[in-house]
Amino acid sequence: MKITQIKAQLRIKTVLTHYGLTPNRNKMLNCPFHDDKTPSMQVYEKTDTVYCFSGNCRLHGRALDVIDFVMEKENCTKHEAILKAQELAGLVELAQKSNIQTAKVVDYESIFRKLLASMERSEKAKAYLLARKLPFDNMGYNPGTVYKSMKNCVVFPLRNEAGKVVSLYGRAIGKAGRHYYSSGRQGLFPGHPPKETKTILLAESVIDAASINGYFDGFVLAMYGTNGFTPAHEMAIMQLPDLEEVILFFDGDDAGDAAVKKTAEYLRKMRPKLTISHIVTPRNEDANSLMVKAENPAELLESLLNSRVFYGELAPKEIQKEPTQKPQTNELITTNPNKITYEKETAIYQIKGGVRTDLDSLKVTIETTSKETGRKLRDKVELYQFKQVENYARAVADKLQLRADLVENDLYSLTDLLDNYREVLKAKTELPQKKKVSVPEGEKEQCLVFLRKPN
Repeated sequence: MKITQIKAQLRIKTVLTHYGLTPNRNKMLNCPFHDDKTPSMQVYEKTDTVYCFSGNCRLHGRALDVIDFVMEKENCTKHEAILKAQELAGLVELAQKSNIQTAKVVDYESIFRKLLASMERSEKAKAYLLARKLPFDNMGYNPGTVYKSMKNCVVFPLRNEAGKVVSLYGRAIGKAGRHYYSSGRQGLFPGHPPKETKTILLAESVIDAASINGYFDGFVLAMYGTNGFTPAHEMAIMQLPDLEEVILFFDGDDAGDAAVKKTAEYLRKMRPKLTISHIVTPRNEDANSLMVKAENPAELLESLLNSRVFYGELAPKEIQKEPTQKPQTNELITTNPNKITYEKETAIYQIKGGVRTDLDSLKVTIETTSKETGRKLRDKVELYQFKQVENYARAVADKLQLRADLVENDLYSLTDLLDNYREVLKAKTELPQKKKVSVPEGEKEQCLVFLRKPN
């Protein structure tokens, strides 16, 4: 049974119930993986994942899906966790009843060794690699006599976690844009990133990844087209405890732009604390075409990386080695009374249009911005209504991947500050006005004469 099938049928709520764990009204629970006195594990039912926000937890920084959770709770291997997850999903009986025949196993490792030897003998294939500025090492060539598929193709190996070749990708020589995958594609190119990986550059295609692999300090990983982010990619990224940033490098076209947004949002749901950025690719260019045209590919890539856009931002910025931190305050910024700002560690809250001075209600238009991603959520909320505050906090937690309980606490603090601010405003409007005294026209001259007299 495939992992994707298990995840499609097994809900995180089912897993938690099996282990006797019940989230509170904010979808939080005491983390079962460390001594947690205050609920610090957030449950995301839409993505069927959980995330522990406590720095004391060994799993902090990782979003756990249903299989990961079972593996950690049972302290077992990945394979054992998959079998357990199958039981929970009720899939074991289904799998036993099905009559699906096992496909014949193909020894791609042996085939690729022969393709490597073919590359050594083919001047045509070497010329193609040279023209596309692709590396010569670990590339195969199929003249048509070694492997029945991918005839006259440069062939790239797709590897599993153990580093074994489990599928092939072929790029035709002389047929622009023609490319092929072996049947039942699996594995990753150039392979699975090592556990200590801190930065991944996710390229749109295999040939793009091969083009830039030698010029990037981190790990370059190929997607299989704009919709080619597979469960294998997800698993590889989720298993990296030290991963800090994923950089997207997609084609400079509408499909590439859409894929940047889609992939960035999916990565954010997978790992909420991950830094996500993308390289701004010139229109109608891709990673390989840029490397081919560049006199110095290493310098070009460095320049593109230095002007990359971080997810949630609107424009490129210079990369700062040591970004300065803004001091946190517990005060309202009321410089603009129509855009009152309240900044906390969790998020930035803005009251649009100011506040009314009648003290029996505090209905505001509030915009909450995640400080990490820049994503926003705006709504009208009656801050004196407990249920509205609670519902808004949950909506923010779901949309912006923040902790609902922290957002709710921020909103209560904001309410108190707005109360004080509003009372000050009301007091100013109620200050006694100085009484004006009017003098009849006939008496003005007599008053002036009197005032001019010496004391």
